[in-house]
Amino acid sequence: MITLKENSRTLLVPDNEKYFGVESDEKVEYRLFEIPRLTANGMDLSSFALRINYFNASNVPGQYLVKDAEVNGDMISFSWEFSRKVTAVAGKVLFIICAVYLGESGEIVNEWNTEPAEGIVGKGLEVSDPDAGDEEDIPEAVISEALESALILINQRAQEVLDSIPDDYTTLTETVDRLKSDVSKLSEELDNVGNLTDEQVSNAINGYFDKNPLPTGICAYVTPSDYGAIGDGVTDDTDALIECFNSGKPIIFDKNYYVSGEIEVT
Repeated sequence: MITLKENSRTLLVPDNEKYFGVESDEKVEYRLFEIPRLTANGMDLSSFALRINYFNASNVPGQYLVKDAEVNGDMISFSWEFSRKVTAVAGKVLFIICAVYLGESGEIVNEWNTEPAEGIVGKGLEVSDPDAGDEEDIPEAVISEALESALILINQRAQEVLDSIPDDYTTLTETVDRLKSDVSKLSEELDNVGNLTDEQVSNAINGYFDKNPLPTGICAYVTPSDYGAIGDGVTDDTDALIECFNSGKPIIFDKNYYVSGEIEVT
């Protein structure tokens, strides 16, 4: 614990408290302080805001606002947690306790400071982002399992849609919207697998569909427009409608189609 020499402004830092950690540490070390509530001339510091002013080993200034000051009888105790700004560079750190009394407008009315004390930051070894070759590879088995689970979900939902195509177009669009929502959830699940290469994704998907093809007829309905119909009520769409009917799929008439003769379905 760091204390104040009696009737002085000198901070007493025990030898075992002078080591502030290693270069680039972030909020893993702290120091406890205990100082008299009353100064040598009788000023009561319990009504003051406490701060730690410091210069790190690169002479870059900083200030820590004390948040946990407690009055215990005639003493005030608090702590200082070291941020990376304190430990940015190995070497000597100078610091003081600064106590300020603020007026109603936030201006400093009284200020009390200690003499500088010292702490030491040890040499570290900070590096930038890892090389691409050092990144951990995701096992192919994990990728394949995640993709297979996700694709099974889509396969099942597609089959449900196929098996329950309703006559009512409104209900159909609601069902398709639900499928779109499932696809969106799939994308989120795949994001959680990790950073996959295009080749990994392609191989996993192709391998899955070789063993688990999607249901026949996944495009569950067609419109005459799919076969070249114009649908303006004037253009002759007879040939397009014949092809549409011969597709064997459910048809949705979404426009006004003009037919000039009989339609024979084969």
